[in-house]
Amino acid sequence: MNALMDSMSGFGVSTTHYLQTNFKDAQGLFLWVSWAADLRNTFFIFFPLWFHLRSPVAIKLIWVAVIGDWLNLVFKWILFGERPYWWVHEADYYANTVRPYIEQYPMTCETGPGSPSGHSMGAAGVYYTLVTSILAIMTTKKKFGIKKSSNKDWYLKVVLWTLFWGVQVCVCLSRVFIAAHFPHQVVAGVITVRRERLSVILVASDDTDEGGPALGDSPVLGVDVSRGRCNRGVTHSGPTSPGLAPERDRLRQGGLSERVIQSIQAVRAGSTTATGITGIPAMV
Repeated sequence: MNALMDSMSGFGVSTTHYLQTNFKDAQGLFLWVSWAADLRNTFFIFFPLWFHLRSPVAIKLIWVAVIGDWLNLVFKWILFGERPYWWVHEADYYANTVRPYIEQYPMTCETGPGSPSGHSMGAAGVYYTLVTSILAIMTTKKKFGIKKSSNKDWYLKVVLWTLFWGVQVCVCLSRVFIAAHFPHQVVAGVITVRRERLSVILVASDDTDEGGPALGDSPVLGVDVSRGRCNRGVTHSGPTSPGLAPERDRLRQGGLSERVIQSIQAVRAGSTTATGITGIPAMV
C-alpha cells in the first residue's frame, strides 16, 4: 500500500511540476481561484448577498459551509495525507533520482493533513447548493403562473451545471498547481450524492497510509513540517490544521474578520514566530 501511495503521490508531484512549467502564465488565475474557493467567502460574500436576496438560501449556505468544514475536519483526522510541497522533500521516493522542483506560492504553505481538500469539498457543497437553489426558485416561479418555455428551463440547467463542473475543475487544478494538494485528494476525493430534498457531500479517498510519521499526533498537525519545508521568502499561510477548524467557524460566525481570526489561531498554534502570516507581523 505504501508503494502504491508513493506512486500516486509521485504522479501528483509530476502533475504539479507539469502545470507549473507549462501554464506559468495562468498563475494569477489559479491563485485567484484558490482564494475564491475558500469557505470564508461563503461567510463574508455569499451569505450577505443571498440574505438580502433570499434569506432561506443564505441560511442553507451557512449550514452547508459549517457542516462541510466539520466533515472535512473529521476526514482529515482519519485519513491524514501529505501535501506535495513537503512530501517531495521528505519522501524516499526520489532517493535514487532528482527531486522535481516545485515552486511555492503565498497560498501553498498550509498546515495540517492534505486529504481531503477542503477547498474542493467546500466548493462542491456551496456551488451545488447555489445551483439547486436557483433551479428551485425558477421552478417555483413557473408553478405560480409565470410562463416559461421548457427549452429555456433546459438551457438554464445546462448552463448552471456546466458552470458547476467548470468551477470544480478549476478549483482542483488550482490546488494542484500551487502544490497544496495531490490530484487524488481533490479530483477523486469529491463525490456528490443527491437524494430527494437532501444533498450530502461525501469525500472518499484511500489515503490512510499517506500521513503518519511526518505529521505526528499534534492537534495542530503539520505546523512544524510545513514551516520546515516552506521556502524562505514565501509567506506561511497560517494555521489551517483540522484541530483549529471548529474554533475558526465559531469566530467567523461571530463576525470577526479573517485577519483577526488568523492572528488568534496563529498565536494558539505557535506559528507566528519567524515566518509570520499574510498581513500580520511576526510575533516574538
